[in-house]
Parts: sequence; structure tokens; C-alpha cells
Amino acid sequence: MRQAIGTSMLVICITCFVGLTSHLIKDPSFNFTIAGYFSLGSLLGLFLGTKIARHISSQWLQKGLSIALFLVGISMLAEYIL
Repeated sequence: MRQAIGTSMLVICITCFVGLTSHLIKDPSFNFTIAGYFSLGSLLGLFLGTKIARHISSQWLQKGLSIALFLVGISMLAEYIL
């Protein structure tokens, strides 16, 4: 499970890099300050998540991820409907 999550994160990083690059080519006016804040927040989450994940079983991580994705899906659906 941990290897699958790591692989998924790598794919997400590559996708984000390609998206950012294509955006910068199309429209070079990019707010690097906001991007920096998001990057710092992501790094903080990475380190905290790694420390927490070492103390939680894979089964609980899988359940937590499933619940988080379900809630995001419900939020997106509610936003679309309303």
C-alpha cells in the first residue's frame, strides 16, 4: 500500500509539473508567491504525514484515504448540484 501511494504521488508530481510548464508557456504571468505558499504547505504536510504514517497501520491509512476521497467527491457533487 505504501509503495502504491508513493507511486501515485510521483505520477501526480509529474502531471503537476507538465501542467505548470504548459501554463507558463501559454501565459507567463504566474503568481510565484502563492505557488510558494502552496509548496511550503505541501512540504509540511509531506513531513507530518510521513511521521504520522509510521505509527498507523496500512489498513487505517487505506480507510482514511477512502473516507477523504469520498468526502471530496461529495463536496464536488454538492458544488455541482448547488
